[in-house]
Amino acid sequence: MVLWRFRTHTSFQCFGELMAWIIKNDRDLELFTMFVWSIWTQWNQLRTQQSCCPTTQLAQFAKDRFNEFKAIKPVAHPRQRQQWTSWSPPAQNVFKIKYDGALYSNTNKSVEIEALAAACALEFAADIGLDNVIVEGDSLVVTQALKTKVVGLAAYGLLIKDAFSLAGNFSEVFYSHTKREGNKVAHCLAKLAVNLAECVIWMEEVPPTIYHLVQVDLALLVQ
Repeated sequence: MVLWRFRTHTSFQCFGELMAWIIKNDRDLELFTMFVWSIWTQWNQLRTQQSCCPTTQLAQFAKDRFNEFKAIKPVAHPRQRQQWTSWSPPAQNVFKIKYDGALYSNTNKSVEIEALAAACALEFAADIGLDNVIVEGDSLVVTQALKTKVVGLAAYGLLIKDAFSLAGNFSEVFYSHTKREGNKVAHCLAKLAVNLAECVIWMEEVPPTIYHLVQVDLALLVQ
């Protein structure tokens, strides 16, 4: 099948790399999902000794189920393709500081929390000896305030001024905004931190709960 012809010239180290390649190269994600579901169903049926589709017919089985799904799926109105946003690395000898804020409640996060996260990120970067940095988050309000240094009487103004003061510890500081899709690792770390009773720092290792997101980011960089 056309979906799988790339196997002759492309290899992957993990499922995350394969998934990132499917998305980046605009392959049929719905058909791919049906294949994955069919394989998973086949495995569970074999594991529990239930009757199942012969392995040699599994690809056709997945395609037939996919065609059935399309036949009953409501017709969607055409819309503009959404741009896929991924993490981008900094230039050589420059470090990118990603930040994000999270609240204990289910309420929407405030600009003040984002501004505090940016200041804390700068403080931590200074503590570990970074020099040339890019501070990147998904709050456009905070990014613009950091760039323009204009806060007026905003409630988060003092936090932005704290960030200005901390920026003096570096030779160069740049500020960058990204969409939420490009900040997933920082976002999930912020959500993880909400449930931690004390400060936890990971150096040269990745927490298991976000390992798959880091793998996807790395896979998108090498494609």
